Amino acid sequence: EFEAKLLDTRKLAQKRQRSLETGADAALDELRKAVLKIVGDMSAKEGYTLVLSRQMVVTARDDMDITDAVMKQLDKSLKEVALKVETN
Repeated sequence: EFEAKLLDTRKLAQKRQRSLETGADAALDELRKAVLKIVGDMSAKEGYTLVLSRQMVVTARDDMDITDAVMKQLDKSLKEVALKVETN
């Protein structure tokens, strides 16, 4: 009986872990989409012809970094991101 309960508990933990990962993936996807929209809008408005992620850049002038402007706009447009997790 103990082993059966232990097995059930492990299965439940695995199910909840998968649910948490799925919820986190969905939340990150929502965040990515919002960032891409902001960067696209900003690029059109400012006339940027190329925007690179920080991981793609070895060195650049500080005045070329739009991270702070994007983050400020993100804070205004996306107040929260829901983390939907099944608990059953």
